[in-house]
Amino acid sequence: MSRIYRFTRFFSTEHVQIILLLILAAVFRFWQYEYIPFQSDGDELAYVFAGQSLLETGIPTSWTSFEYPAELSLGKVTLGDKNYFADGEFAFVSPWLDHPPLLAIISGFWVRLFGYAFPSIPPSMILRFPTVLLSIATLYLTYKVASKEFGHSAGILSVGLLATSPSIIFAQRMLVGENWIIPLLLLAIVCVQQKKNIIFPIVLAVLAALIKVTGLLVIPIVFIALLQEKKYRRAMLFSLASIFIFVLLYALYGYLIDWSQFTELLAIQSHRLIGWGNFTFLLSHPGFHTISILDASYYLIIILGLFGMTLDAARVKSNRFITISAVFALFLIWTTSAEQDMLGWYKLPLFILLAILGGRGLGELLKKKSTLLLSSLMIFMIAISNLALIKYPEHPLPEAIQLRMVLGIVSCIFTIFYLFQEQIHKKYMSYFFIISITALIISTGYVVENYYSSLCKDRHCPVPTKTTRGWVKSVTSKMYDK
Repeated sequence: MSRIYRFTRFFSTEHVQIILLLILAAVFRFWQYEYIPFQSDGDELAYVFAGQSLLETGIPTSWTSFEYPAELSLGKVTLGDKNYFADGEFAFVSPWLDHPPLLAIISGFWVRLFGYAFPSIPPSMILRFPTVLLSIATLYLTYKVASKEFGHSAGILSVGLLATSPSIIFAQRMLVGENWIIPLLLLAIVCVQQKKNIIFPIVLAVLAALIKVTGLLVIPIVFIALLQEKKYRRAMLFSLASIFIFVLLYALYGYLIDWSQFTELLAIQSHRLIGWGNFTFLLSHPGFHTISILDASYYLIIILGLFGMTLDAARVKSNRFITISAVFALFLIWTTSAEQDMLGWYKLPLFILLAILGGRGLGELLKKKSTLLLSSLMIFMIAISNLALIKYPEHPLPEAIQLRMVLGIVSCIFTIFYLFQEQIHKKYMSYFFIISITALIISTGYVVENYYSSLCKDRHCPVPTKTTRGWVKSVTSKMYDK
């Protein structure tokens, strides 16, 4: 018994729990990460091309979806490997000033370490590796913020919601600005929570804005957090210093490239089609790119997040800045993206914050028998529903009759537990929750493993020019030869 007790106690410690959860999240994010999203994704390559050319020539050159002046156009170029269906046509412009330069420089430097110069297309396995690695740091910082605000259980549940959502997993793999802004935002919040020197949040806010202008989201969130703590001078100093340093550095970058072109292109981008339409599209259409993926766990994050937001707003003596941060994120996404924009990564800052609030909400539901059962049933149904994300033309699974039988049996068990909950000890009900979580993990693994093959069974899809499996084989064969 002593060994069993020590074993159980070991896995009940907070550090072990978050480490195991991060390992699970890492497996889901790294597993076949070169396949989904597809190889040669244009939105990722926009940063790569800009970084490669900027480091080589001092002038950023890349493709754009904006209406640049004709004199800046370099025409269309076909790049990639047709043998892998991984080629594409890119309309290059120079200078490329769609975004601030920091992420372009980082990605350009990274791929050049492997010998990929402008305008070559690196394998997605190489291109995405730093971003996927950073996504694990993002989940850890999510835990830090959530646990500081709402306790350890809320932190674990927040990370669990993000770790097992297929749409979040796929979106966090992409080399896009939001995946680099979010950890900086969370780290800035941690600095405020731990009362660090104001210089740290200033640096983080400037770096986030230099990655993408929407990184300015860090400023109002940290400003509000400092106001809630009645640190009015620090709040003003942080905001003014962050804005001034960012404007100075961004203007200096524009001046070094070409000031007249820089200001002209800023004016063009400021008049692009943006939001103010029906913002419910943002919450009703999960997706990691332009592909809609009916991920049921995406909706779970929304439901629990809004519930947690309500609890947070009603909490006595609460600074509530996580709730206010989520509102700011929603407003920013709503006003800076088109009404029916399918680019899923735009919504990631909002969903990270909703997951934190969702962990708080789910933690409250698990405290009572009746809501514990309800949460268990909801999670199990989501696990079963997500199996339907994998649909092969010749044998769609799960079949309707099988799905109805499983859900019918589970509903009957749930009803029996619910009716006799007063006579049943809570620990036995918790087994239902454990089974539901296990089903969700298995379901997520099934989707991550099979999503690419189900999409591409009856059509040609871009194939990774290099794969993790092939790389592992080559390394092990070399070791064997030695």
